[in-house]
Amino acid sequence: MSVSPLRLSDSWPVHREPPRPAELRQPGYLDKFDHDTLAYDAFPVGDTVRLSGPPLLNLAADLADATWRIDDTEVGANLRDLDRTQASWLDASATGGQKVTVTLAEATCDAEISESGVDWFRDRLVLTTKSKNNDLQWISDWALFHAQKQNVDAVLLYDNGSDRYRPEDVLKALDVPGIEVAVVVSWPFKFGPQGGSWEGLTDAPWDSDFCEYGILEHARHRFLSEAAGVLNHDIDELAVSEDAAGVFDLLAVAESGAIRYPGRWIDTPRATVTEPPRFSDFTVYDSSRWSSTSKWAIAPRRTREAQQWKTHSVHGVTMETTKRIQHRHFTGITSNWKYARVGATQINAAKHRYDMRLSDALADVFGADSIHPVPGIVEPGTISALLGDVERGLDARRRLGEGLQKVWHWQDDTLVLDYESVHGARYAYDVRVTPQGVSLQITARDDVSWYAVRKRCSPYGTVVPKSARRLQFGRWKPEMPMEQVVSDLVAHIQRGNTDLNQTIEQPPRAIASYWWDQRTNFGDQIGPWLLEAIVGRPSYNTIGQPNAGDALMTVGSLITEMQRPGMTIWGSGLIAPLSNAAIKRLKDREPREILAVRGKRTRNQLIKHLGWDVPEVYGDPALLMPYVLQPGERPSGRSGLSVIPHYSQTHIVADSLITRCGGHHVDVQRSAEEVVAEIAQSEIVVSTSLHGLILAQAYGIPWVWLRIADEGLVGDRFKFSDFFTTLEKEEVASVSVTAEVAAELDLERVASKATLPGSKFDPRALVEVLPYDIREDFVRQLPGTRRSRLHTGKWMRRTVR
Repeated sequence: MSVSPLRLSDSWPVHREPPRPAELRQPGYLDKFDHDTLAYDAFPVGDTVRLSGPPLLNLAADLADATWRIDDTEVGANLRDLDRTQASWLDASATGGQKVTVTLAEATCDAEISESGVDWFRDRLVLTTKSKNNDLQWISDWALFHAQKQNVDAVLLYDNGSDRYRPEDVLKALDVPGIEVAVVVSWPFKFGPQGGSWEGLTDAPWDSDFCEYGILEHARHRFLSEAAGVLNHDIDELAVSEDAAGVFDLLAVAESGAIRYPGRWIDTPRATVTEPPRFSDFTVYDSSRWSSTSKWAIAPRRTREAQQWKTHSVHGVTMETTKRIQHRHFTGITSNWKYARVGATQINAAKHRYDMRLSDALADVFGADSIHPVPGIVEPGTISALLGDVERGLDARRRLGEGLQKVWHWQDDTLVLDYESVHGARYAYDVRVTPQGVSLQITARDDVSWYAVRKRCSPYGTVVPKSARRLQFGRWKPEMPMEQVVSDLVAHIQRGNTDLNQTIEQPPRAIASYWWDQRTNFGDQIGPWLLEAIVGRPSYNTIGQPNAGDALMTVGSLITEMQRPGMTIWGSGLIAPLSNAAIKRLKDREPREILAVRGKRTRNQLIKHLGWDVPEVYGDPALLMPYVLQPGERPSGRSGLSVIPHYSQTHIVADSLITRCGGHHVDVQRSAEEVVAEIAQSEIVVSTSLHGLILAQAYGIPWVWLRIADEGLVGDRFKFSDFFTTLEKEEVASVSVTAEVAAELDLERVASKATLPGSKFDPRALVEVLPYDIREDFVRQLPGTRRSRLHTGKWMRRTVR
């Protein structure tokens, strides 16, 4: 399959000028830069002819004055640049047309109009990529894997100038079971010079590599606009399901029609010596290495509003993040086009791990005999064998106590025993077997049960960091005899069951609340933690309980996905502007009362689209944290520069990057108390997390919002700007970069832009609308509180050391 480019001739009066300053160009920059391609291709889209190509840049003004024709008919041209590509089209409503011509002064260039390929991929599940000189066996294996494991039935591959074989050879390589449609597009264009810190550069802008983004927009409009689903993966990447759901299963239930998922680098150690290597030769990863950048899948018909398809995200749509799919990025599957990626890697038993999920998937596709254990690492079957020993030992003793509901396996290495006590407490024991030994944890299944677990089991269990409602009971080293391990496990389980079946008083006058608890994230934990500190009563979570009635919704962007009517909203916000689907859903879920919202943008949306009664009381309740928690001194040796990446962006703002700038990584997946204390002990905060900024503002710490533009969070700008309405917005500091730039960013330079904006937040107004008795000492902390409006009790301020 060929394309029909518009190229500027030597006689054309002006050519594309490089956007990058000369001092930031690597050697060979000008040779790699595309000066002359006006459009990669021209093809029909509805009653237009679409021009897909590099950005016009300095050409735009002249081309707007040029004469454009389809055949002999002069037509209007709509010219617009995107990020490193363009979204231009010609009005073809009055003509069918075979050829595009553009004339400026005496110069002319033209191109035939290519045929549309939309019908070839209509209703297909498509895998798409670009490739240059990748081994044909890799291409074949890549297609076969995704056909068998992700139900892909079509492939669209762009061959970017391979000289080791012909496009026909690539097409033959794609002739594998399950692939019913395959198209190879010959793409004879310069890829473009790199940015970032490649090729000897330091923090150079990503502004000249036009080819990749051009391919994605070309694929979207010429071929894939009516596909059922599109999966975007390079030849060295495989999309692996972490459970029974495939990527298109998850895409089908994603409200936005777009999902994004993280990746893992697969390292080069292997037991084979064949060349070239195969995917199944590599099953080892380095557990200390940062994650690979995320990839995406999209339903084009459901996301027509998308502004641009990019390598790691789709701009203009809400991308729902999932970890139920994780792609594996193979270091050893490479043609080294970008840099010499493959080198001799020594096995390090302390870091290297078998990727059992990947190993099983590869064995399913390529056969069990294709998997070769690497010496020095625990063999893949050993974990499951040890887990079987544990399960048989526990079963043989039959002393696991009353209330056992179910025994099942989680992933490859964990045996789960679900229980319910005589008082209704729901909990589970997780027995995990790894190369480092056996561990036992207890997990409460809901918040009321967590109260019971903490009350009865805390004396011999420790809270597990980065987890919700979980205690660690014990660990056993691999050299310990299995009989002893099983005996100890039984003793711990019996003790826990005995204690949890004793009478446990209910939490005192617990408050029905509503907060997000599907992932450990300090921002989601602040609501119940803060409420207990203010009113002296614990909370229990009613999320996921459609008939629970009234409950207090507090910290977080919770209103958009509110599950039921009749609740009370105190300081919550929307995550994004209300879509038609959200408006339709929320019309039947009107709250009983809205006491306050996070910001003015949330209020305006709720009034405009739903007609709800929303008072002019603003503020995220997390802004009240300084009145209930003051940290001690910052530990000696810890940097005053705190960097707070959102949990979904730690693969971009990685530990190595933070360490390089001398900063301190604040891990948002720990407890609210720990995270808030570390933020409050900072001198400057750089955060991609909204609540990182909110807490910095609360404690008077200068901050800067680091926005990853092409890996935006769900809601992206809206929820941040909603919070900014409670500040002097013109004083807000922000830096917006792409994921590629962020991975090499000078965070100290970013931190130098930090400010502490003026605040419009009135803590008194937010507290006064709270319909509970307020602790007396808390009331005294508030500035200018009219105490007659507040019911008070006793309270003691906490100090964290």
